[in-house]
Amino acid sequence: MKKTPDIIWKICGMRDLQNVCAVAELQPNYMGFIFYKDSPRFVGNQFEVPANLPTA
Repeated sequence: MKKTPDIIWKICGMRDLQNVCAVAELQPNYMGFIFYKDSPRFVGNQFEVPANLPTA
């Protein structure tokens, strides 16, 4: 998939590590994680953002 500079792409509610890594390969502009424990998309108490994810 070719990125279009005019579109900002944000993926939210990521929880599963395999999905996080797969989506990261697509290079979205932003990726969101839910840390509110009452949300059905809560990442969990043991979740850590993978160290190899780009931060900028």
